[in-house]
Amino acid sequence: MTVLMVNACKHRPTESPAVIVKDAVTDVDGNTYDAVVIGEQTWMASNLKTTHYADGTEIPPGDITSSSDSLPYRYLPDNSVVGSDLLGLLYNWPAVMHGQSHSSENPSGVQGVCPDGWHVPSNPEWNAMIAAVKANDDYIEYSGSVVKALAAAYGWDSARVYLSPGREMEINDATGFHALPAGNFIFGTFNDVGQYAYFWTTSRTGNYFAGGRSIGFNTKEPTANDCSLFYGLSVRCVKD
Repeated sequence: MTVLMVNACKHRPTESPAVIVKDAVTDVDGNTYDAVVIGEQTWMASNLKTTHYADGTEIPPGDITSSSDSLPYRYLPDNSVVGSDLLGLLYNWPAVMHGQSHSSENPSGVQGVCPDGWHVPSNPEWNAMIAAVKANDDYIEYSGSVVKALAAAYGWDSARVYLSPGREMEINDATGFHALPAGNFIFGTFNDVGQYAYFWTTSRTGNYFAGGRSIGFNTKEPTANDCSLFYGLSVRCVKD
């Protein structure tokens, strides 16, 4: 009797496995955002760009002279209106929290700068999302790594590092999270546009620091960061 041994080989999906929710939320300024379902969470699929809180209060605009760990500010990426519609805005931590206390709960319970029905994620919520990406074979097979699965398929500086967002960009974004490198604002300087995406969390990591997450053009894994409260970073909101 002849026994045929058949190897079950997995193949990269021909289309992105992202689960997109079109026009999921509109902020108080009238900006509309798609969302993506990752595991049991629903995340905005682009960076927040509101200039007002949900209650209508304006978030004060900042510039290279405006840094504070207690007063709220919003910033244009690279201090330029060019590209801000795509990249969203940068916010310091006081602007993100809108007077609410820090949280490391899942969910955070902090609406902060987010529209009604949405909230700023905590460190544990980011951990849960990253774990869901790692656990989904389709995401990893399509893009090759967690960071590539989260990174947009354009906008990154070129990188030689295998499985980084800046290499073979066309296979990025399996999740539809669409992370774009808006950079940051630190000490009066705008940095890393085209190279890094930085995101706030609601979780304090020290007296003058809160947790952040970053995705780099030449990295293989998302990085957890301790960020000074006056830094300007991007924000992604999660549905309540």
